[in-house]
Amino acid sequence: MSHPLAVFIMMSNYFHDVATAMVMASSIALWVIMKFFEGSASPDAVDFLLRLYRGISKLVVFSWAWIFSAGLIRLFTFRIYEWPNAVAKNQEYGLMVKYCLALGMMAGGAWLWYVVAARMRALAPAHQAD
Repeated sequence: MSHPLAVFIMMSNYFHDVATAMVMASSIALWVIMKFFEGSASPDAVDFLLRLYRGISKLVVFSWAWIFSAGLIRLFTFRIYEWPNAVAKNQEYGLMVKYCLALGMMAGGAWLWYVVAARMRALAPAHQAD
């Protein structure tokens, strides 16, 4: 494998991991902020939450797009790039644990984002009625 290709694969894998973390982190951050403002009758607070949700939604959508596109690269290069490196360093189980954690983060982030999105959708019509 050429050096530039190896660097490309390594960077793609790194940013894939970052995108996975961004889904979870964005979901948790917005959920915490939403909990902080929960019950607030202030139209300004609701407007802030809705604008923040729309902004963070773009980040989450971009992260999911990156997860899927870089995931394809990772899938097709796994046996020639990532697995041999793990075997050479006797880190096969560590790699498996990493992927289990990543899957848990993606599932947890998706579920929490679903919860947040449902609350925001419920909040939006009530806010527009004001």
